Amino acid sequence: MILDLTGVTFCDSSGLNSLLRLRRRAQDGGGQLALAAPSRQMMRLLTITGAASVIAIYTSVRADILGARRHESSGSCRTTRTMR
Repeated sequence: MILDLTGVTFCDSSGLNSLLRLRRRAQDGGGQLALAAPSRQMMRLLTITGAASVIAIYTSVRADILGARRHESSGSCRTTRTMR
């Protein structure tokens, strides 16, 4: 499941907990959760809390589909394969 965060302008602890619960439910069902196009503030929240190390984060939905650019917790990107 790819969650497009393009329009997300604010996320607090409740939103973060929802994302982590969604990740767990996806894993329990044999799937994965990926986040696409988080804002700078959202990326900072994910990095500070450690969520960026357990959830795949891509620069865009298209990048994930193409298996291209993936955010690292440092904020840089690297090439990776497409999640299935």
